[in-house]
Amino acid sequence: MNEQRWQDWVTMLVGVYVFLSPWIIPYFFPGSTVMPVIGWSHYIVGFAIAVMGMAALASFQLWQEWLILILGLWLIISPWVFGFTDTTPFHWNSVSTGIIVVIFSATALVSGFDTRNIT
Repeated sequence: MNEQRWQDWVTMLVGVYVFLSPWIIPYFFPGSTVMPVIGWSHYIVGFAIAVMGMAALASFQLWQEWLILILGLWLIISPWVFGFTDTTPFHWNSVSTGIIVVIFSATALVSGFDTRNIT
């Protein structure tokens, strides 16, 4: 494994967690219910993050990291866009995982810009 790609491993795992979180969160917070919009948003974004993380592991491209960063930003703002800020476990899960994805994709972008000759 190339040491520059550790961020993509973490991103891929976070994507899998985001995909599974509509099932995981109600297990640990029994009072929370999954609204369909929360579930579908997490399924689609989590799947996309996991797939893009795997793609970045296979062949690192800067555009993949930019897309992952955008998906992470979407996770951060989605509670306000879809109106689930009152569903506390899902709200904080979405914001915290989004922050993690943004941080790791940004560090991968910085290391990608430092180590690759962009032509």
